[in-house]
Formats: sequence, structure tokens, C-alpha cells
Amino acid sequence: MAVDTEEPTIRMGARWLERVYGNKFPPGHVVHVENANLGKQQYYIDSFFLNLKRLPIVGVIIIPRRYIMGKVDERAFKTLVVLISAALCILVIGCVFILILTNGVSKEMKLRAELISHLDARRRAEASNNYKSQFLANMSHELRTPMAAVIGLLDILICDDCLTNEQYATVTQIRKCSTALLRLLNNILDLSKVESGKLVLEDAEFDLGRELEGLIDMFSVQCINHNVEAVLDLSDDMPKLVRGDSARVVQIFANLISNSIKFTTTGHIILRGWCENLNTCSDTQFHLDQKKMRCAIKPKLRQQGNHLKKACKKENKMIIWFEIDDTGCGIDPSKWESVFESFEQADPSTTRLHGGTGLGLCIVRTLVNKMGGEIKVVKKNGPGTLMRLYLLLKTPADGADLHCQVDFSGHNAVVSKITSVVTHKQIPSFLFFDIYLCWLNC
Repeated sequence: MAVDTEEPTIRMGARWLERVYGNKFPPGHVVHVENANLGKQQYYIDSFFLNLKRLPIVGVIIIPRRYIMGKVDERAFKTLVVLISAALCILVIGCVFILILTNGVSKEMKLRAELISHLDARRRAEASNNYKSQFLANMSHELRTPMAAVIGLLDILICDDCLTNEQYATVTQIRKCSTALLRLLNNILDLSKVESGKLVLEDAEFDLGRELEGLIDMFSVQCINHNVEAVLDLSDDMPKLVRGDSARVVQIFANLISNSIKFTTTGHIILRGWCENLNTCSDTQFHLDQKKMRCAIKPKLRQQGNHLKKACKKENKMIIWFEIDDTGCGIDPSKWESVFESFEQADPSTTRLHGGTGLGLCIVRTLVNKMGGEIKVVKKNGPGTLMRLYLLLKTPADGADLHCQVDFSGHNAVVSKITSVVTHKQIPSFLFFDIYLCWLNC
């Protein structure tokens, strides 16, 4: 019997046939199996029936699969390995590309989310700041009125002859502190008006020369106390009447002169002014670093100058230049731009000696820019600071070309020197300024 043979392949084949078909193999039945597992290998099993006269025989052919399909199976396996490897490579490369492509998008989305968060926080901060600025701007009258009343009452006390020397000195010191507080309050309120967008410039006709004369006269006593000479130097072509906000123009130069007096211990403070002629040198550059402007400049700057001049002619405006020249301690060139920022000072150590909050020059630049001008600190020969600015002011409504007719000795300058007219215990200085100005205008 085949199941009892010593050949393992035949024996396993016979047992496999018995297990599948049983002991009784049906006559005439043909078996064809391609993948019969015999042991650990696969075989082809085919059967055939021999019907002899005396002895029917069933023949079985067992052939290892590797003999027939070995190369095919090997190539199929290699092909499968290659396909799987290619699929894995494509998957890995795809993941890498996805990471590369989405990494930038992820960063962009993250940055966009951070930007939105920062913008939202900035919007809330600006809204809170605007509420503060609007509150201060709306409360300006209520905050200034009590201080004005306090200063007025102190002036009445100073005029009282019943005060002793000690009481007079005390009241005078209180008035100085009140004036300093009112000045600080005015600066803060002006800055709040600028931030809240409620700063509106008036458009009225005024005498520019007279306003500047009064300003120099007002600071004369303070200059004498500092051993400083205040000078007003206006050119002959300076217009007499202009249109604009006279109070803001005076505020600009009051802040600049007050700042110069604060840091000048000896020497002079000169306020110069001249008018730019729009009918000559049509390609003049409006450059703050040159007092005498030249016509030979670069085409781009020439085009900007022409544009500004054409705009001024069209809007019936004039360009008026000013300089504030002092012999004080000066400003470090590295601080020439930062001194115009809010709460910035050239030297923080001077706050204890001279005081101040760093708002004066910030307000000055804001007002100058509001009037269509620009202000800068420029280089000068010698000690001190030289600030140069220009303003765009309208010509009078009637178009009259009036110029200053003030007869000043020594280069058109007003040299205000007040001697012993104001004594230690006489008329307050602000009353004297009013009387002196009225005498000049008679």
C-alpha cells in the first residue's frame, strides 16, 4: 500500500488523498490539485485510472511545485516585495511632502492666530486708551478752571501789602508750583486731545509779528533771572498778517523758548523767522538741514519741493521758517529724533535738576505737523541747540501783502532787557507784561 511505503512524499500524498477522498476512491474520478501541502512544501497532484481486465489501478503523480512554478513564484515574490517597498516609499515620501507643505501653512496659521490675538489685544488697549483720552479731553475745562482760580487768588494775595516777607515768599512759591502744575496739566490735556482726535485748529487772521514780540517780552524776566538774553530776529519779508491758529502758534514757540531757557545758564536765545519766496527758485528743496536752500538738487527732491510749492500756491498758503538758537547744554545727536517722542528726554538725569515730563517737544511736533510743517534738531557751530521748523500758514483773506513794519535796532531784533522796574514786592510779572505790551502797541 502507498500509505505504508518508506518514501515520505508518496506516504504523505497517499494520506492526503485518504483524508480528502476517503479509503474508497471513486472509479473514473480524476484528481487535479495544484497546491497540495505535503509537509512544508507544495505539490501538484494528478491522478489517472487504469482499467485493466483483472486489476484496476489508480495512478497518482506527485510533482513538487517548485519544479514547474519555481521561477514564476520567485519572480512573483520579488515583484510583490518591490511593489510593497515602492508603496512604502511612496507613503513615506508623501508623508514627508505633506509635512513640508503643511509646515509652512501651519506656521502661517499659527502666526495668523497670534497676529489676530495681538491685534485684538491692541484694539482693546487702544480702545481703553481712547476712552482715557476722550475723558481727559472732555474734562479739560473742568480741570483747568480750578487751577486758574487758584492762580488768580494767589495773584491777589501777592498784590496785598499786608503780607510779611515770609508770607510773600510762601505765596510766591505756591504760585510757582501752581503755574508748573497748570503747565503740566495743559500738556497732558493737549496730548489727550491729539490722541483722541479732538485737536482742531482755528482759522483766524492774526498779527504774527506782534504775537512773537509779546512772547519774547513775556519770557524776558525769566531770561534775566537766568542771565540769558532773549532776541527776536525777523526778516523784512516776514508777513504781518497771516491766517491760522494764533494760540497754537504761540504755544509752539512758548514751549521751545521755555525749554531753551530751562537748559541755558548763560548766553542768548534767538528766535529767527523768515518767509520762503515761492516765486523764486522754483525747484527749492524744503530741507530742514540747510538755512539757505539751493536750486541744484536731486530730481526726486526737486519734484517734492515743486509739489509742495504748487500745493501752497493753490491753497493760498505761505511757508514761514523759524529757528530757535540757544547756547545751552545741547542735545546728543543720537537723541535728536527721540526727544520728540512722548515722555522722552535727552538726558533723564536732568529731570531731577530741571524737572519736566518730556511732553513739550512731543506736543510741539504734533502741532507743527498739524499745521503742515516739520521740525528737527540740526547741527550748529558752537555750543547749544538749534531747532529749525517751518509752518504752512494761509495768507489774509483780502490778499494784502503786508509785512512787519517793526523798527528794531540790530538786525531786526527785539532785545528785551528789563531792569529794576519789577522789584521783589511790586506788581506781579504777568500784569507788567500786559502793560508793557499795551505800551508797545500804542
